[in-house]
Amino acid sequence: MPEPLIVARVLLRTAEGERPGIDVPITADTIPRLTPPSEAVAAVSDHFRGAGFSLLGGPAITIGIAGSKAQFERHFGVKLTHGKDQTYTVRRARQRGVARSAADDIVDPTSIPVDRLPPSIRRAVSQVALETAASIDQPGVDP
Repeated sequence: MPEPLIVARVLLRTAEGERPGIDVPITADTIPRLTPPSEAVAAVSDHFRGAGFSLLGGPAITIGIAGSKAQFERHFGVKLTHGKDQTYTVRRARQRGVARSAADDIVDPTSIPVDRLPPSIRRAVSQVALETAASIDQPGVDP
């Protein structure tokens, strides 16, 4: 049986660098303002596609990505573990030679750190979050 794919949503920043849902509430009235620049959408999409992730659906203020557990761990420098209801949660990977407590390893269980992304991509991304109900065996994904 093939390894299930993990799904995450990449939330993009606005043209002004604002973070939807953090700097600006996401409402029907603010959606036009929250639309990221088309160049950022293309660059982020190309980055994840080039890294071997599948893109899900058409990008808007978010881009859906899917990949294996190993792909996510390697690309983002995190460790994914099974949490409640067999969904994946995020732990930061340990760095060699850096002393840390167990509390330092625990982060928002769905939030994937973006500090390992290239600077131009990191500036376009507000956050990357695991879809808590999405470990799928037979996804309908775009290559």
